[in-house]
Amino acid sequence: MTILDYFKNIKRELKFLDFGMDWGRWCLMSKAFGCDVYGTELSESRIKYGQSIGINVIDWDEISNFEFDFINTEQVFEHITSPLEILKYLSHSLKQHGLIKISVPDGGDI
Repeated sequence: MTILDYFKNIKRELKFLDFGMDWGRWCLMSKAFGCDVYGTELSESRIKYGQSIGINVIDWDEISNFEFDFINTEQVFEHITSPLEILKYLSHSLKQHGLIKISVPDGGDI
């Protein structure tokens, strides 16, 4: 709801990307709010499942063909070896006033 509230004054259909979509729950929730939603995933079984429930699944190389209002990265960046490079790549696919949300564990137990 906070994300949608941020975009409330932008008069266009919102296009979202869930980078590392897992089983697609976040994508389905965003679709329920009327957003045009895409997802990426490495797991072949999760890709197939996402496609079976109507998620637009795209590959890494296809991300640059799109412009997104919002890119969600939930519990992904702590698993990648070159986070700055990936962040820069993703940021090139943002529309004007677009946002990238990065959520990682707090690391308090490390």
